[in-house]
Amino acid sequence: MKKIYFLYILLIYNINYAQDCPNRIGSLIINSTTFRDFSNICLSCNIYGLPTIKNKEDYLLYKVAQSELNNEPLDESIAYEVKPDFENIKSSYNMEIASLNDSIKVIFIPIFLTNGVYIKNLLLKFKNDNLFYMSASLSKEYRDIILEKYKGKGHKSEEKTTPNTCKDLKFKKYKNSFYQYFFASEENKIRALLTFDLKINKYCEVEINNSIEIFDFDIYISESDKIIPNMDKLQKEKNDKIKLDREERLKKF
Repeated sequence: MKKIYFLYILLIYNINYAQDCPNRIGSLIINSTTFRDFSNICLSCNIYGLPTIKNKEDYLLYKVAQSELNNEPLDESIAYEVKPDFENIKSSYNMEIASLNDSIKVIFIPIFLTNGVYIKNLLLKFKNDNLFYMSASLSKEYRDIILEKYKGKGHKSEEKTTPNTCKDLKFKKYKNSFYQYFFASEENKIRALLTFDLKINKYCEVEINNSIEIFDFDIYISESDKIIPNMDKLQKEKNDKIKLDREERLKKF
């Protein structure tokens, strides 16, 4: 939950330094777009019969790879409803991607075309049918649009460089870099976070993970506070069921 603590600190720190804040990805707008609106925006989406993703393996299978982020696809892809992984309740997948709260609907679209721009790895979270969170990978085209629109705005909340893990001496001079820009709306509780993460791994391959997150701070924090208690509750229920099933099976022998 380090990220949640980090966001609490940013809320306090930035309250007097609020900046223009991204609140939309194309036609999708935080605290404005409803799930019904989404069905009209995503014309290829049958919201009443979406295929599902139920674990991290499937999620990574459909996720657009870093090497493909800047390629222009022929068309937008299908949307998926993201369900919790009840086999691995206390997983990072359940904590960061899916939701254990029945009032939240999570949608993942690997490739989403909006206003002529392809958005990759779009994750949407609706609470009671209202969009309160979305995130996406930053392809070069989308990154350039965001940086042009919000140039000189936002607050650089974190910046660090570390040695890479590549053993080849030719690459040792290059550092891993990580930095984030935080945006806070002056008018409401909408927040945005741009993350730029570049690493050279032990195989001397470059890994880039640039992303944007936009969310209603109050709802995001409220729901995040419920994650661990919900996990504990569901894990206990699962353990109790396993114990009961075992006892019932032993009674028959």
